[in-house]
Amino acid sequence: MNSYDNVKLSNGYIPIFVPKNLVVQSTHLILAISLLIISIACFLVSTELGIVLTLVATLALAIINPMGLPVLIICAFLFQNTIIAIFSPLVAAGEAFDILRGANFVILVSATSACILGVLVDHQRLPPETRKWLLACFAVVCVVIFYLALGVGRGKAFDALVYFRNIFTPLACFAIGLITASLYSVNSRSAIVTLGVIALVFGYCEMMFGLDFLSVVNGDEYIERQLTKQINS
Repeated sequence: MNSYDNVKLSNGYIPIFVPKNLVVQSTHLILAISLLIISIACFLVSTELGIVLTLVATLALAIINPMGLPVLIICAFLFQNTIIAIFSPLVAAGEAFDILRGANFVILVSATSACILGVLVDHQRLPPETRKWLLACFAVVCVVIFYLALGVGRGKAFDALVYFRNIFTPLACFAIGLITASLYSVNSRSAIVTLGVIALVFGYCEMMFGLDFLSVVNGDEYIERQLTKQINS
């Protein structure tokens, strides 16, 4: 009975049992996708509002449910373009549209900050092997920040930021995985399998039905904007 919960309906408890892990992983997925939708919606209203609310919401989720951070990061990078495509009729093409694509990076930075705070508060529980890997990641990030400052100083801020994002993203994902696995009891197998199945189904539907399928989520308009941007540049 430890791995199952009773399901309570309006007529009282009935002998239906649901695996606790399934409930937990479903909660992780729902919270992650909800946060991503709210984040992008806030970026639609204002960039500043999007950054602030995404930061606050991610930190709050990290405090309430730190075990769900790996699922949140996966959802942020897996579903962001689809959600932006759904919202695309509400935003004009150009810089405002491109800014929406930074939502997942804000989520990643916020989640990484929350994990670092967790390490500082509860560093004694961190295994020595994990500390070594984290120190190595920190050293690499310091070098990348140096080159970021160098690029900004030479007047190439955009290129420097892109360089920083491309190097920082995998390191941050790696660090979040290490910290959550070391400090918390994380079992994301069900959630990751579910996300993998969704990605496969979406990919096969796109392959078989093409733009007819993508048009359901305004994916055709998203692709058109990206192609237009590349042509113009």
